[in-house]
Amino acid sequence: MKAPSSPPPAPLPADIITQRQYDEYAANWVAASSDPAGTVLAQSFQLGKKEPLLASLCFPARQIARLVSTIGAARIKARFLVKVDEKTRLPHFTAALFATDSLDARISSYYVAEEYWLPKQRKPAAAPATTVAAARPQPAMRALTRTDVPDVLSQLWLNAWGAVTVATPPLFATTYGPLRGYTFELAEFTTLLRPVNLSDLDNESLMLEFGLHEYYRSEPQGEVLVQTFGLLLKLESNKLAGGSDPHVNMAKPCPPTC
Repeated sequence: MKAPSSPPPAPLPADIITQRQYDEYAANWVAASSDPAGTVLAQSFQLGKKEPLLASLCFPARQIARLVSTIGAARIKARFLVKVDEKTRLPHFTAALFATDSLDARISSYYVAEEYWLPKQRKPAAAPATTVAAARPQPAMRALTRTDVPDVLSQLWLNAWGAVTVATPPLFATTYGPLRGYTFELAEFTTLLRPVNLSDLDNESLMLEFGLHEYYRSEPQGEVLVQTFGLLLKLESNKLAGGSDPHVNMAKPCPPTC
């Protein structure tokens, strides 16, 4: 007697990509960030001809809750991608998040940011033209946690990215090669979910906001002032007006920590 055939697998949600897709988009990023001309790289951060550059990526809070619920997770990795729109053929910068265990093996699916370039998605925040402090009420003073970034640093990094008009390869260059992403400890993601109520989970989002770290680095030609692209994690709460949620950024760059 012939065994009944199993039903076809359910289609993946839009925020989950396959290994093949991840490899393709990651290869696009490596090619774009390694190209000295920087044409594709610049295009991937553009929101429009007369608009500031893309300044953040959005992940729904429920998506993040599933990610950090991965059994055995020790770290969350953010890896940079470039996805080419099938209709317009324009490149768009995005990122994938995934969990790894204590042995550094991937143990979750690849979760991707919302596709901000599609009409159905809300438009992401553009890079700030003025200081963050002037743009919103300041939060009440409180003790910083281990993962919180002091406001003065988050404002400094966000404003530095806001002053950029074109994304260029040197902003993603490290002494180990082109930047491919960052690695976070699991606690840096779970900390941001602490103020979220279960009833509000579908109304909250985690933002990967873009900043530039400026510092001196030893180069063959001497000591050089450089700027390097970085990420800040932030809960965007619809109930906490004024953007009072803290930023988190204690990540390790890839390379060398990949």
